[in-house]
Amino acid sequence: MALATSAAAQNTTQITVEAREDCPDTTFCFAITGSVDNVEPGDQLDITLENPENNFQEHNLYLALSSEANVGEDEDTQGRVAFANTGDVQPGNETTLSAEIPEDAENVYMWCTVRAHETQGMNQEIELAGVEEEGTNGSPSLGLAVTVAAVVGVAALTRRR
Repeated sequence: MALATSAAAQNTTQITVEAREDCPDTTFCFAITGSVDNVEPGDQLDITLENPENNFQEHNLYLALSSEANVGEDEDTQGRVAFANTGDVQPGNETTLSAEIPEDAENVYMWCTVRAHETQGMNQEIELAGVEEEGTNGSPSLGLAVTVAAVVGVAALTRRR
């Protein structure tokens, strides 16, 4: 399922993701070439998924809002929450997916839906640039203000003694 992109995409970022079956800490993983550091909601992300010929299994790459995925859980994320995917890619092949990051995205999660590959390490979360953390509006948080007030109060009490 390739997602049609609109002319409204702000910027385009290109990365290559290699499906790996020889990972040091997990059974499967993605090796990413290129940077996603500046990807923002509304941008276009062009991803080339490579499945090396020495791999034994097909792999794929699905993209979803992190808020709709099972990020960090021991349960596979259902493919139906994805806003784009590559379909299965056989060993020795590659495909390119162009997807526009939804405007309401805070983070994007990518994973392989083949069998239990996601829970065996074939997943990655992309933290989007230009997205404020929940509860912020660009000004210092209430927690920071309370901490500063407490430090100033303790300093004032210490001086009086």
